[in-house]
Amino acid sequence: MKNPERRRQATESGFEQLTFLPEPEFNPQWPNPNTQAAKVLARLLSGERLTLPSYGLHCWRLAAYVMELRNFGWPIQSADPQCPPNARASLKIREYWLDAELIENVANHDAPSFVRYEWLKRQWDAEHQAAAPSERDAAMSRIAKQCGV
Repeated sequence: MKNPERRRQATESGFEQLTFLPEPEFNPQWPNPNTQAAKVLARLLSGERLTLPSYGLHCWRLAAYVMELRNFGWPIQSADPQCPPNARASLKIREYWLDAELIENVANHDAPSFVRYEWLKRQWDAEHQAAAPSERDAAMSRIAKQCGV
């Protein structure tokens, strides 16, 4: 079917590809710990929804790191958030996140130490927003020791 209109009609009419094979088990690869892809994954596994501005302007390749993680087998979801009214309409910003159930399963079971560290650090920060800097530093060193980072 080279005609895109016929292809669209075929998919809208309810025809769907059937499969008789079971879904493969979730078994993604982990990126190397000191890479930008690992930093993106750690932030996504902490429950954060990332956009390019929230990721930081020190790095302009967020979409490339997300694609790398998808190639590793991570089911990263994405959407285009609503653009603010005063922003230029030509700028597209995509938002990336992981499913909350997946985050719980990964963080509790087989996450490497750098991911557990980021996850526990963000949990602590969320629970102790008014903590003194010295208290935070002590907590971060305890978490790092606990995770072996």
